[in-house]
Amino acid sequence: MMFSVSRVFLLKCLAVLAFDDTFWIHAPTQISTGTPTNATLDVDVHNGDTGYASVFRVYLGASVEDQSAVFYSRDCYLVHEQTLCDSTIGIASDYIHFKNTTFTVNIPASVGPSGAHYVLLAQILQTDGSYYGATLYSDVFTLTNATGQWGTTQEQGYTLWGADGIACSGFDCVKNCSNVANQNYKNGDNSTLYNSCANSCPNVFIDPTSMYGGQPTASLTKPTACSVDQSAALATTTSARKTATRSSSLPSATTTIGMNAASSLQQAEIPLCAAVAAVAASVALLR
Repeated sequence: MMFSVSRVFLLKCLAVLAFDDTFWIHAPTQISTGTPTNATLDVDVHNGDTGYASVFRVYLGASVEDQSAVFYSRDCYLVHEQTLCDSTIGIASDYIHFKNTTFTVNIPASVGPSGAHYVLLAQILQTDGSYYGATLYSDVFTLTNATGQWGTTQEQGYTLWGADGIACSGFDCVKNCSNVANQNYKNGDNSTLYNSCANSCPNVFIDPTSMYGGQPTASLTKPTACSVDQSAALATTTSARKTATRSSSLPSATTTIGMNAASSLQQAEIPLCAAVAAVAASVALLR
């Protein structure tokens, strides 16, 4: 199979992929388990009507293989709900502006092994539990003083569904439930004991009927009016801002940094850049 892209497009991709400030979450390059650690969000999230956006959630993503951060998925949550009612967050009619908004995570030692296998991810939630805008992520960081093991599904390259209902403090227990279920399946036992086992884990409630990442589906209602003055945050918005946009079911993002090559990329070209990078990495490994 031939894989062909234009030289101009490749140069534009390289400009974006080489730009160090493309991550919407700024986190330390090394985080120790059991230690409260601050990270910040600095991005404009666009997805139309913001009238039902209420909180954002912070997750941990892990990967056995060394991968680019864009290929990580949510495994469990570290911050269940952090309010959007914050002086560093501006809510316009059609986008939400984070201006160095700080949040704190404390990663349990049991989530997995130490190493450069982890990212932080964040998602804005609406009042019914649905997602507003694209998933935001940090660069890959090294986790230290961890005591956990990889789960069978992780070693196979899969992610357990239900991160919105899985606190990271209970993730190790959920992985054990999955390991047992996987072994039972190999032994010909197709029972559905996994759900009850996982939901018996501490700080875990996965609704198997949920449309939204395993959390219970609620009604879409207007959130309580914010009593914090957020006008100053919106006033700091400039054209030289990182933006994240979710189009239909495919999240995509672009970094707007003036008139350079990165800003000339179309929204739809960003995921293709990631694909180009993945193919290039695969070709390099085969050489």
